[in-house]
Amino acid sequence: MGGDSMNRRKISLALVVIIMVLAFAPMVNASSNRLLRMGSRGSDVRTLQQKLNSLGYNCGSVDGIFGANTLNAVRNFQRRNGLAVDGIVGPATRSKLYGGSTPSRGGGTSSGGSSSSSSSGKAPITGLLRRGSRGSQVSTLQKRLNALGYNAGSADGIFGVLTYNAVVRFQRANKLAVDGIVGPATIAKLYPSGSSSSGSSGSSGSSKPKPPTKPSTPQHKPPVNNVPLSGLIRMGDRGSQVVTLQKRLNALGYNAGSADGIFGTLTYNAVVRFQRAKKLAVDGIVGPATIAALYPPKNDPGLNNFVEYEVKKDSLKGTTVIVDAGHGGKDPGAVRDGHYEKTFTLDLAKRLQRMLKKAGAEVIMTRTGDTDPGLKNRANKVNEKVLDEEIKRVKNDIAKVEEDIRLSGVTVKGLNGEIEGLEGEITVKINELPEEQGFGDLKDMDISENLGEIMNIIEEKLKELKPETSEGDAGEGSEETGTPEDGSNGEPNTESNGEEKPDSEGLLDQLENIEKKLIRLAEFKSLQKDLGEFKSELQTLKGHKADLANLAGKSRKAEINKKFKDVLDRAKEYHNIIFISIHNNSTGANSQTSASGIRVYYRPTMKVETDDNKLVVYYDGYNDDGRELFARTLNTEMQKKSVFSQKTNKLYNDSDLAVLRDQNVASALVEVGFMNNPNDLALLKRQQTREDIAAGMFEGIRNYFVAIKDKLKNLLAS
Repeated sequence: MGGDSMNRRKISLALVVIIMVLAFAPMVNASSNRLLRMGSRGSDVRTLQQKLNSLGYNCGSVDGIFGANTLNAVRNFQRRNGLAVDGIVGPATRSKLYGGSTPSRGGGTSSGGSSSSSSSGKAPITGLLRRGSRGSQVSTLQKRLNALGYNAGSADGIFGVLTYNAVVRFQRANKLAVDGIVGPATIAKLYPSGSSSSGSSGSSGSSKPKPPTKPSTPQHKPPVNNVPLSGLIRMGDRGSQVVTLQKRLNALGYNAGSADGIFGTLTYNAVVRFQRAKKLAVDGIVGPATIAALYPPKNDPGLNNFVEYEVKKDSLKGTTVIVDAGHGGKDPGAVRDGHYEKTFTLDLAKRLQRMLKKAGAEVIMTRTGDTDPGLKNRANKVNEKVLDEEIKRVKNDIAKVEEDIRLSGVTVKGLNGEIEGLEGEITVKINELPEEQGFGDLKDMDISENLGEIMNIIEEKLKELKPETSEGDAGEGSEETGTPEDGSNGEPNTESNGEEKPDSEGLLDQLENIEKKLIRLAEFKSLQKDLGEFKSELQTLKGHKADLANLAGKSRKAEINKKFKDVLDRAKEYHNIIFISIHNNSTGANSQTSASGIRVYYRPTMKVETDDNKLVVYYDGYNDDGRELFARTLNTEMQKKSVFSQKTNKLYNDSDLAVLRDQNVASALVEVGFMNNPNDLALLKRQQTREDIAAGMFEGIRNYFVAIKDKLKNLLAS
């Protein structure tokens, strides 16, 4: 009995333990398995937001607050995954989100997530650093960010705006939650396993950043695809989401009109064209499928790869862009830490070439390899293109004249003979005219030299004769008698001065016959003249092209060569041709600078000082308006794409640059980053930076052609 009692007590105790474990188990994971809905707060909401963003469902900032943006993102996720669309994150939604696994509390955030001790244990930064933090750890952070190419300003140990912005850029580039707080996840990325902590105490290595090596296994999380649109957007809608939609459509080349936030006819038509191009259901309504096509998932470019910039096919058809990669061959340009300007510029030029070709533009490269064409040959690429177009135009003019000659009934080769024959016939006919009628002077004129005057005399004589003939018609004269007003019986008077009056009708026929031949002769001579002038112009243009090497590159302090002036005058009319020269900046070979960013230069008409201190204008016909417009659109779009620490709206127009001086189309020279700024150089080493900068150039070029097209249209309308 005692044994049975003991066994019963053991069993009872075991049951109590089991019940307590079962009762307590849900509480352990309550924070990660609870229902999340509008108004929920906490680290599990933060984890949810990060997951939704990584899947391309935009829920805005990762702040741990379940608000309207998070609600819309959850609903969109549920809709696309065939779930009940209630905006509540329960077991079914969570299972779809995490593939059946439950996220750990707080995992995945940049500031609060756990990271491996092997990474963070070696890092010289511990704890959390945020806006307002001060001390040696902030100084260490600043040095590390600067060494990696994220400009955090001077390492003064104060976590201010520059440091905050640098942290945000670093987090965005490394696919972390972007909150500007340096926690375990951010520290782990700053100091990945195996990296040194040289940035902690001013080591010499921090001033010469080395490009990050490509990892053998991916270290990046998939990039967050922040989609700024949600819900349905349709005709009649208004607001910021419509503005965002319009800007995106315009950027992709589908004209939605001005981004005024009103979903009207233009926006509707743009949506329809986009849906048709992407093979979507064409209904003009912007729903999940259309939004997904507008903002396709981004691939992870890695450290040494890039995501190719998407351009609309044939959006620049009919335009020509001459792309000049600065330096090359024996001229390396700026050199820093084993990196050459000539290599960066060629890479940027080829990226731009790829985009322009896809958009349908003709692209002419001044170089495609490691060669140095020379300054005047770079500018002459423009002049050669202009002269080629002029030669083509004149050849077309010649072809039209020759066709007119054939249509007139003679061959081109037979035109001169036909003219000589007509001149002979007309001379004979003129000599047959009676001198007493005032044609004596006419017979003394050379028809080849006085054709116009002869035609005027014949025309005047015809005017004199035609009224006289009409008044002498039968049945006219005295209204009462029907007889001539001179009292005669209407018979020819053969006794006046013993001579017979000339036959007026016969003379009229003679003159009309001569007039017809004169008109035909004048037509042939006009064709002969046009053909001769066009052929002469063609020879002039061919001569200009053959002599270009001797025309360009002369002293800017002397008056421009007349032949070269003719080339530049012609170039000004070609609004569909532009020139861009690509360079990197540097303030000195051995110095380090804090100067940063992109500079855009253009050359207007300007005065230069001669050796005897006189101010002269080399050439006064530059396309100043077109050049400034092109420089401005370039600068606007390139600054948008810039990741350098400094940006500017200023245009530089006080440099007499040869590649801009020796040609006359809309043109600009761009300086991309400062190679003796360690942060700029570190960014230039990244393929994605160079792709983005090339994309900025492309958008600047595209916007210029849109602007110039509108400008020319307005001029024609006025």
